[in-house]
Amino acid sequence: MDAVEYNYRTILIDDASRGISVGDISNTQNYLRERHALVVDSSRVKDMVLGRDRNPVLGYAAAIRLRKAYKDSEKENHSA
Repeated sequence: MDAVEYNYRTILIDDASRGISVGDISNTQNYLRERHALVVDSSRVKDMVLGRDRNPVLGYAAAIRLRKAYKDSEKENHSA
């Protein structure tokens, strides 16, 4: 969860993690997805690491982060 808050591209490996209750698990997964994180099964990890499975959600998350950094630098340049 901290990774999402700090705007890192985040992937939760669903079958390699465990929650306390079904409701908490569902809420956490929804929270992550709303913030452009992925929730995947471990069977997809190898293809993701090798670049065979390049999910557009991660690219979108990176674009959002870059846009924010650009806007922050623009503000910094105008205030200087």
